[in-house]
Amino acid sequence: MWRPPGSANRPVFPGSLLAAGILTHTPPLSEDPYSIAAGIRVSECSPDASIEKDVQPLFSNQPGRISGKAGQSLYITLDFFRPVHGYPFLEFSSSSQGVVIDFGYGEITRSLYDNKVHVTPNGWVNTEGVVGKGYADRILTRSGHQSIELPDERTARWLTLHIHFPSDATLEFEKIGITKSQYPITPIGSFECGDETINQIVRLCLIHAEITMIDAYVDTPGREDGQWLEDDRPRALISDRWFGDQALRRFLIRTTAESQGPDGHFHPFPPSNYPAYPAPLDWSMQWVACLYDDYLWTGETGLIKEFWTPLCRYWEQVLSHVDSQGLWLGSHTLGDIRVGIHPQGSQQSSGVVTPWVFERLNWSISMAKAIGQTDQAGKWEQINRRIAEAFRKFHVIPAQGNVPLHVGDRYALDDPKAERGFSQAAHSISITSGLLNSGEARQVLDYIFPAPEGTPPEGVTRWNNPTYGYRVLRALTDSGLAERAVAHIKERYAPYLPSHPRNRTPLVLQGPLGGPLPEYWVSRDDLKLKDDEINSAQPSDETGSHGWGSVPLLWMHDTLLGVRITEPGGGRIRIAPQGSGLPYISGHTNTPRGLVSVFYDPQVRIMEISIPDQVAAEVALPPEMNPQRVRVIHSAGKAESGSLGMFQIRGAAKYRFEEK
Repeated sequence: MWRPPGSANRPVFPGSLLAAGILTHTPPLSEDPYSIAAGIRVSECSPDASIEKDVQPLFSNQPGRISGKAGQSLYITLDFFRPVHGYPFLEFSSSSQGVVIDFGYGEITRSLYDNKVHVTPNGWVNTEGVVGKGYADRILTRSGHQSIELPDERTARWLTLHIHFPSDATLEFEKIGITKSQYPITPIGSFECGDETINQIVRLCLIHAEITMIDAYVDTPGREDGQWLEDDRPRALISDRWFGDQALRRFLIRTTAESQGPDGHFHPFPPSNYPAYPAPLDWSMQWVACLYDDYLWTGETGLIKEFWTPLCRYWEQVLSHVDSQGLWLGSHTLGDIRVGIHPQGSQQSSGVVTPWVFERLNWSISMAKAIGQTDQAGKWEQINRRIAEAFRKFHVIPAQGNVPLHVGDRYALDDPKAERGFSQAAHSISITSGLLNSGEARQVLDYIFPAPEGTPPEGVTRWNNPTYGYRVLRALTDSGLAERAVAHIKERYAPYLPSHPRNRTPLVLQGPLGGPLPEYWVSRDDLKLKDDEINSAQPSDETGSHGWGSVPLLWMHDTLLGVRITEPGGGRIRIAPQGSGLPYISGHTNTPRGLVSVFYDPQVRIMEISIPDQVAAEVALPPEMNPQRVRVIHSAGKAESGSLGMFQIRGAAKYRFEEK
């Protein structure tokens, strides 16, 4: 069978038998392909202990058996413990030909949107609940031994087989599984901290990061194989750090540039020809970020030169929305999706998105200078100064009473009294881009992410889009609120962790890994919804295989381990570990010149760092360590103390920092 070039293919077997038994109320079999999934959905499942006993040997590397009488319908439902993407397969023997086996697939147990159940402990699966009508397959057996692999890729956490017997027959299954079809990765990054909740989050995030790496970074495999730009940019950074891969980002950069229209816009998920052009401007700005990320990683200017014309054409379009006061106007943005106050019309400005413009234009200025385009860099610098000034004038709302200075979600030039909005998301990139100073950042973060875990006060909108979740974690940590950032991620991910008290999924459906992670993060519990109410912060077509919920992996490396690239090509880096209230932090993160390892134990005030050759690192001691009592031990390389709490190290070696 054809495989995507370079794909990683290996059999993945289910982790457990969820249920097996007898089907009732099954509709008559039909040759209409859409009837297969519909039949699975309307059938009723009754577990049978004797049937489950006969199937169970499959999980001890022994054949599992299922026997049916003429006219009988039976079922087997399997749990893979994680979403798996690839080609379903069976290896089995049949005592009779003509037995009908229908394959159904499930990804979520319950909809966060409308609260409808998709999988139940008795093995029932709504196989139409994620992808839609017709998402099922059928085979007819011949007699004797046979191996079957379906030709279409499917995605499933739960696989159900509905088996219809036209005559008495026995099926003896030797193997049931899915041939995994993924982009090949080599896990080289790591993170440990002695906190089991964080460890569970790491495992879930890695699963979701990988499942959406196919021949590109896709939104959700099988149903929406599109390169959504906002999703893909942080996931490419995760791949840099955890998997050592840059190829998929370069594919994204090229295909996005090729999707550009004469007006400078990009397609939202190239190279699709789906009529969704043009992309919302905040998401298409992530193409600029990806181009800069490649430059920062490689130190090479080849891609900047190759795509210089598309870059200039794009900014011509974006900056045409800056008015004479420097206010960036327009409503063709997504912001934090499904929550908050959004601009309406051409005379309103987004306080959530304007910092994107400012930050990505700054990166473009750096790229312009790198290839000698100083005139263009100067023009962009002038515009960006005006954007920053207008942001402070129009989007920053002065402190009043106990409410600190903060950023409004929007400013309406055509109606200055219109509702401004007040959200967690608006402050994340305002802080990381430097549009709010450190004092302002700390005050507003303390207000909108109050102790202990950052649940917003009344009048402040929670972040929903998980990429804003990453920006929030970074802003909190960089502003001296690392312990709150850790508490916040634990609180936000708790409903999806195995055996957690806040996980509403029946225990038998949670599995040892929990999950799946949702597409968006404002939950039914957050909104205190009744069972029959709709959660408008969630999509009606959710899946259990989205990748952007994996973004904490990036925060763990660039902020908790504290390893950041400060010079294009990675010759200079900064290492500033954060204790964050965790027992310890330890991990390996990839850099352009090789792996960096960081270990920090705040209990005994010891930090160990290893860097590769041809790297100079600025090391900032964690806040718990007393710089006046720290000594550095190293058998090779060079270490020098700088300003209070700062050290300079150079050369491939392990450096041990300890308090005397």
